[in-house]
Amino acid sequence: MAIIRCEMGHFYDDNRDAECPMCRQMKDGAQGDVTEGWDGQRTVSAFYPAAEWQREQTISLELYCREQEDAERTIGIFSKMKGNDYVAGWLVCVEGPEKGRDYRLYHGFNRLGRGTDMDIFVGEDPAISREGHCNVVYDAKNNQFLLAPVKGNLIYRDGRLVQFAEQLKTGDRFTAGNSEFEFIAFCREGHTWENE
Repeated sequence: MAIIRCEMGHFYDDNRDAECPMCRQMKDGAQGDVTEGWDGQRTVSAFYPAAEWQREQTISLELYCREQEDAERTIGIFSKMKGNDYVAGWLVCVEGPEKGRDYRLYHGFNRLGRGTDMDIFVGEDPAISREGHCNVVYDAKNNQFLLAPVKGNLIYRDGRLVQFAEQLKTGDRFTAGNSEFEFIAFCREGHTWENE
């Protein structure tokens, strides 16, 4: 099975069809019109009276560009659930290469690491793991924060090794790599996003 793209931008299986089935339907008597909106979106309406079905599509030119290099572009889909993107707290680097920098914390797991895909990106400390050194977790149900180590990485809190998830309170400090972080809670007793 080989999925290819025709010159009109439709995707189809060339092992099953010799030519694009959408284009073939349009040549065989489809009726429709094309209009362009002010925001760069192109609406294509195609009605197929010869077939048992009718199709109407809206195609965003920003998402479905006809250029070949865009054929393999990933399109992000974001959660429609509200509250996941509300700030829940912060970490502030108080010692280390990124001293003075702050990092926002959100609902759920906030992965701290040197990789650019980390939620808490600490790129200048080579002693911090790239793939995630530890996690700072906000549990909205219980309205609490936890510091959770990741297997194989060392985290220290008040000079002692953190081996299991521990609750964090405003003002608590922990060390990861050569950096020390102070935690500040926005969501705390009597102050949550639950009504939003």
